[in-house]
Amino acid sequence: FLVALLVSLTRAQQTTQIVCSFTVSGGDYDCNVMFSVVPDDENALILVTGQHQINRDDNHVTRVFINNSFHPFIVRAFFTTFPNLHTYGYAQSTSPFRIQHNAFLNTPGLRTISITGTPLAIINNHAFQGASNLETLNLDSNQLTTIPQFAFGGLAGLLNINLSGNN
Repeated sequence: FLVALLVSLTRAQQTTQIVCSFTVSGGDYDCNVMFSVVPDDENALILVTGQHQINRDDNHVTRVFINNSFHPFIVRAFFTTFPNLHTYGYAQSTSPFRIQHNAFLNTPGLRTISITGTPLAIINNHAFQGASNLETLNLDSNQLTTIPQFAFGGLAGLLNINLSGNN
């Protein structure tokens, strides 16, 4: 029991950092992530960091774009670190990928989610619950074969959905 407790405490202290490269594009302030690796543990402590541009901070970030990275699930740390996100994009990954239950909980500011060109095969029920103002959901060119009945529950404002290029 004591050994298991020590292993759990040691594991709990491990932190994974995701480093953003911040850019300004039009009126948006973007967090761009490339070649990032996250362990396949939804309870892992993940910190999103990076060197902000002058006169900018986490509250200014409106879009996140993740490319060529290994994130086996939706990393919720982006939504707690950047409270004013309206766009989340994840593309061109070869890692196994899933959208877990309540992945977008408490993200009422999100208007666009785009997850494309990944091996996404699993979307859990209520995955998008909490993204109550989502207007556009782009899930093209993944490996989806079935979508559970309640995967899109709570998306009353959804105007566009793209599921092309899936299995």
